[in-house]
Amino acid sequence: ERGIGEHVAMKFASEGYQIAMLARRKDNLDRLEKEITGSKGYVCDVSITDQIHTTIQAIIKDLGPIDVLIVNTSAGPFKSFDSTTQEEFDLALSTG
Repeated sequence: ERGIGEHVAMKFASEGYQIAMLARRKDNLDRLEKEITGSKGYVCDVSITDQIHTTIQAIIKDLGPIDVLIVNTSAGPFKSFDSTTQEEFDLALSTG
């Protein structure tokens, strides 16, 4: 099942944008690079500030200035709402 970020990347790519995608897992990025023309994946954990800065510099070097930035990230459990604790819910809200 595709997520919101994948759909947004596909839409922008179809409009001719170069797409820089960030994810923690390289296998996801490899798959998306094959599926989305004009995309490049970068392994980055956006909860680590230094990784964000390094990745942004790599994107600018590889693709040029960033014209559009879409942040589609969240941390927390991926389970049913009724089994999510308040702490897990608060984490998801504070990072999404």
